[in-house]
Amino acid sequence: MSILLVFLFQKDVAIRAITTDYSSVYSAYGLPVLDSIHKTIDHIGLFLFIGCLLSFFISYLMIKQSRKVLFIITFIFVLSYILFVRTQSPGHQHEIPFVTWMLIPLLMVIIKLINKIKNVELKAQTVAITIFLSILITSVSIYRSVFSDSFGRTFFPEKVYQLKLDNYPNYLDMVSYLKERVLKGNVKYVSVISSGGVLNQSMLKYMAKGDLDNRIKLTPQVDLRDGMPIDSLLSEYLVVVTPIDTHLPHGQEVIKTTATEILSGNGLGSHYEEINRFNLANGSLGIIYKKTSPFAVNEIKEFISKFTRHYPKWQGDYDNEKVISLMTSSFSLGDGAAWFSRSNEFGINTHPGRNMDTVISFIPLRDMITIKSTSTTCKNADGVYVSYASKEESGKLHIEPDKEVKILLHNKSERLELRINKGLNDACDSIVIN
Repeated sequence: MSILLVFLFQKDVAIRAITTDYSSVYSAYGLPVLDSIHKTIDHIGLFLFIGCLLSFFISYLMIKQSRKVLFIITFIFVLSYILFVRTQSPGHQHEIPFVTWMLIPLLMVIIKLINKIKNVELKAQTVAITIFLSILITSVSIYRSVFSDSFGRTFFPEKVYQLKLDNYPNYLDMVSYLKERVLKGNVKYVSVISSGGVLNQSMLKYMAKGDLDNRIKLTPQVDLRDGMPIDSLLSEYLVVVTPIDTHLPHGQEVIKTTATEILSGNGLGSHYEEINRFNLANGSLGIIYKKTSPFAVNEIKEFISKFTRHYPKWQGDYDNEKVISLMTSSFSLGDGAAWFSRSNEFGINTHPGRNMDTVISFIPLRDMITIKSTSTTCKNADGVYVSYASKEESGKLHIEPDKEVKILLHNKSERLELRINKGLNDACDSIVIN
């Protein structure tokens, strides 16, 4: 029944989950099986690992009625662990369900021992001592102390301490500069070409206290999981860390190749200018770049080829007219509700501003483009007005809610500019350009 409901309400997600090769997608996170097991023991700690293991055998030998439960627990634990490790090596957060199954035999033994105590007062004292020891173990496991460093490091769960950064005031200065100088006025976006511990998009969002959440375009970080950094390169601003900062030893060409291109000032990097730099942790620099001009078709093809050397399958996925046309795009968004994003078919989703038009230019690379209104829920929606112009043609269109118009082009290699106006109001004015 639950499977039917999943396909009924989340059909696309279910199909994607079934058809995705997760072992390939997450291969950059993978370790050999023995290394993954050793990593799991480090995360859990020898105390819990040995305690749970002994409890399993004690339960099996001394508590006969527990054998069915133990069989089910063991089956679930072993199967889920093997399937997971085939995909990637577990991190701290992944150990939670595994430890849950491991703790059940320990809990069964403790309950059995307590139930054997006939004296009510002694039983109550034993329960109190058990609770106290549990709190003590939890405290030693979580909080840092002389005891936890010398003894607990080996026997108790591995700690993940709060991140400490050198030059932290410089990080705050960088965030202030982005908020107050770079991203003010009409809507603009920034992307972080870095994924390591010096700087990544999550750190930037956290330090901005939510003020930049809608202004940071998510950057692909892992090649086979995320694909090429198309959205990042559509942003008007980039933050690039040098030396190049990644969180995995391999499988992150989307960070390395892109950062190298921008830092070198060649190829796509020739379309950016440095506007500021900040000294960050570990002797690294965070450099803010502004995009000054759109990419040329030949530069995009050369950039894509740097990835297809590593992933030949990407040739068909990205070296095509839709992707290249999208990457030639230049955006000047309006104010207020204006935004843009990439559609699933490498088109452009966008919205005009409240007081300013949204202007998009790109090289179509096809003989016809379609513009469709995608919002239909507003009663007072009046559609959008789109003016288009190139060297050879121009015109103005009114796109009513839930309607679609087509523009036939005489020269698909000429840059086309679209100016999108809200009309009388900006209610339900989202459109998709394909």
